[in-house]
Amino acid sequence: AGFKFRSMLLRLHSRCAHHGGRRCFLTGPGDVVKHVTTVLRGLDVERQGSQVLKDGFNGVFKNLGVPLELDSPRTSLYQDMSESGLRKRLETLKTETELIQKYLAEGLAPSTPSFPVVGEPDKVATPSPQENELRGSVLDAEEGEEYVEQDSLTRRLKKWYTIESTTEVPYQMMATFELYPQWIPWCQSGRVLLSHPVKGVTKAAVGFGIKVPFMGVLGDDIEYRVELEPPPEPHGAARVYTISDQSRYMQRLVYDWRFVPLDNFRTKVILDVEFKGAAQWCMPIWEGLRRDVINDISKAFTDRVVALQASAGGDRGRPALRPKLASLTSVLQGPFLRDQAVVVTESNGRTIRHANAAFAALAGRSLDFIPGKDIPDLLQDTGTDRDVLRGMGAAIRARLPATAVVRNKNKAGKEFLNRLSLAPLDDDESDTGVVFWAVLKVVHGMDQSLEFSTPDALDEAWGPDYEHPDAISGKDMLTDSSTRSNSISHVQ
Repeated sequence: AGFKFRSMLLRLHSRCAHHGGRRCFLTGPGDVVKHVTTVLRGLDVERQGSQVLKDGFNGVFKNLGVPLELDSPRTSLYQDMSESGLRKRLETLKTETELIQKYLAEGLAPSTPSFPVVGEPDKVATPSPQENELRGSVLDAEEGEEYVEQDSLTRRLKKWYTIESTTEVPYQMMATFELYPQWIPWCQSGRVLLSHPVKGVTKAAVGFGIKVPFMGVLGDDIEYRVELEPPPEPHGAARVYTISDQSRYMQRLVYDWRFVPLDNFRTKVILDVEFKGAAQWCMPIWEGLRRDVINDISKAFTDRVVALQASAGGDRGRPALRPKLASLTSVLQGPFLRDQAVVVTESNGRTIRHANAAFAALAGRSLDFIPGKDIPDLLQDTGTDRDVLRGMGAAIRARLPATAVVRNKNKAGKEFLNRLSLAPLDDDESDTGVVFWAVLKVVHGMDQSLEFSTPDALDEAWGPDYEHPDAISGKDMLTDSSTRSNSISHVQ
């Protein structure tokens, strides 16, 4: 060890002597530490470029137990060894520790590592206490945004806001890709491509159409790899992570949704988006995504959460006022009597309980043949888009209204496009809970798709002169009929 130190001492002496103000002689470990500390204060390590010097310094530091190492971030910790310098550094480290803990606790850390841009030095700026205080207050806010341009092609945007809901509701909303077109304005389609019996959806495709500066309306169908982390309990942490690297316009597109449980059964929603354009000319697409997709999604997100809470019968008493479903009786006394095709199904949304004459004519069947039959057996064939049907099925399971354009075929083999709107009903006829009614209308020149949901989709079916009556129920109708029959028998 002594020989090794003396050999290293000679190398250090020859190197360090040139950096001092005068020629100096190193006689022992104490002189080495003292001189190395002096040299480090004025030495530009990145430009020195001598591996021998680095090895010599680091060897001495290791042998003497001095916590220094060249080309290590720890070097900067000891640039000011004075008491005031160390106390200032300690205070900064405490602030940074609190900030990191806040990021981790609230799920605000980026989902993927952030790497420095190739060709640029890795510069780490230490935030001042004032900056850390400001940033901490932003994270404490119920709503906020952070935006970073990592290089000429890469953009990162994080948005977060708080909603009055348990985490289960928004998680199910984002994990049900088939229903994206119902509530996301820019979304044109949503399909599940691959599922795992344990992991759930592992691959999905989402079609979009947005206005892009200088390019007009741009559409694409993007496939995503999907990772789902459902909440372990009704109000536990959850995540929906999607990543695509196969788009013609983007090298990489990531949507990372995190749902962090808060007190009083509220949820902090955190959306972390990463976009890397395929080329510089693709960057206007990011501006379109940021404007039409990301900035406008928070309101659509909140509105959808309320709709899901209402359809499920409430979520911890929310929403406070839930829309009242139309009754089956009112449909039978209103839209059912008009010249439009109307059908009432059981709670599965398939099996027909009531159908009017217009629906029988559309299907090419006799009216008395239809009750008890399934709608797919009467109208669907191989030309009907299965992805759209899966979206309709998902809406029915969630007890949500839905509108879709599908290709149908009647008994005579005639094919046509049908615009089908359905909504849940209060079953005041048989007390089974919720059933569905649907209005079908032949359309032309449209593509098969699940459409964006609007609350007034079925208003037209009631007719301009219809007034919701103080309707008697189906049971009352049967009672009245029985009473009239008894009266007639008594007269006879």
